[in-house]
This record gives sequence, structure tokens and C-alpha cells, in this order.
Amino acid sequence: MQHSVPRLVRVVGHNLRQGIHQAHSEVRRLHGAHARASVIERYMASHEVRCVQFGAGGNLLREWLNTDLEPPSPDVIYLDITEPLPFANGSIDFLFSEHLIEHVPHAEGASHVRECFRVLKPSGRLRVATPDLQFLIDIYTHTDHTDTQSRYVQRTIAEAFPQDGFYDGAFVLNHFVRHWGHQFIYDERTLSTALQRVGFERVHRWPVGQSDEPRLQNIEHHGDAISPEFNRLQTMVLEASKS
Repeated sequence: MQHSVPRLVRVVGHNLRQGIHQAHSEVRRLHGAHARASVIERYMASHEVRCVQFGAGGNLLREWLNTDLEPPSPDVIYLDITEPLPFANGSIDFLFSEHLIEHVPHAEGASHVRECFRVLKPSGRLRVATPDLQFLIDIYTHTDHTDTQSRYVQRTIAEAFPQDGFYDGAFVLNHFVRHWGHQFIYDERTLSTALQRVGFERVHRWPVGQSDEPRLQNIEHHGDAISPEFNRLQTMVLEASKS
């Protein structure tokens, strides 16, 4: 019995903390949803070309409406991509997210791209930058790694498995799919299919930072966190156009 009491205290404490966190999240959601309406209205009225970024974090894009689940500043409004988007049908020109869609389950990601299709104007475009499952497969299945791949493996082992890790792509694969809140890692085929299933007819892959649309060029900034070289290694960028 005496051994059960500490465990019970830990369980109750964990549940209490979880309940408090959920309550804070709900309060933040309700406050953010209420406060953003006027910001969206002003943005829509003052911009002929309307551009929305999801999951902006600290990457604030000029002339864009920057949104995030946890806005880091008053310049970013609250938006949860697992909920219906707060925009009218056919009202947005460009949508962009970077290293975001992999953080929600596949079903919610599918719902999100359906919402993106709904709010885009005809000829509007969605740009999605996300980790490419193929980069993990290549590191795991190949032994003749490039210099960049080799250094990526070494860095992962040094940071995540410093005591008992050794040089093997399996460590990268396991770490990547289990950490940072990742829920579903797409490859080009699965993401392209998800986009096409909701109505997008033209899907094109671009290198990081590149596009034939000036407003979509050089807007990725994940490389600031992990290095531009590693960002190019792990990231695919797809643009989907609405006809």
C-alpha cells in the first residue's frame, strides 16, 4: 500500500496538470478566435492580393496575414489548422505553410488541404513545405551517404543518442518520426494525392526558396533553425494551383 501512494500522487498530479493545460488552451483558443475577426477584416479590406501563412512562428512575412496556433506576438493571429478556416469561399490568393502539416494526423491534414482549396480564389495557389519521407528512406536504406547525409546522421546521433548511439540511418529514422510532435510524414506521392483528391489539378514540386510566382519565392525560413543545407536535404516544397 505504501508504494501505491506515491504512484497515486504522481498520477493525480499528471492528470491535474493535463487538465489545467487543456483549460488554458481552450481559453487561448476562445480569446484568439474572438480577437482575430477584426484583424482579418482589416487585412482583407486593405489588401487586393490576400496571402495567408499558417504556423508562422517568428517568420513574419510582409504583406501577409501571419497566423499560428500559439501567436508569439501581436503581429500574428490565432489559427488552428485542424479547424475550419475563418475565410470566405474563394477569398484568398496565396496560402503557405512550412514544416506544419506533418504535426497533425493524416485525417486532419486532409481536412486542412480541403479547406485551403475552399478559401482559395480561382487560380489561387497553396505552397506547402514539409519534411520528405524519401529523405529518411534514403538515409536508412543507403550506406553510401553523401557528405551532407553523413553529417546529418552524425548530428542526430550526437544530439539524440549521445551515450549508446552509433553510425546508422536507423537512428535518424526513429528519431525523426517520433520527435517534435510529428504525426504523419509525407512523401511527394502521398502529399500530391492528398492535394489532388480535394480538387487541386496542378501540383508542382519546387526546390526550397524557388517558385515561378514572385510572392512565393524565398519565404521558407526553417533553414534558420537547422541550417540551409540540412533544410534542403529534408524538405520538399509542393505548390498546388486551383483552376
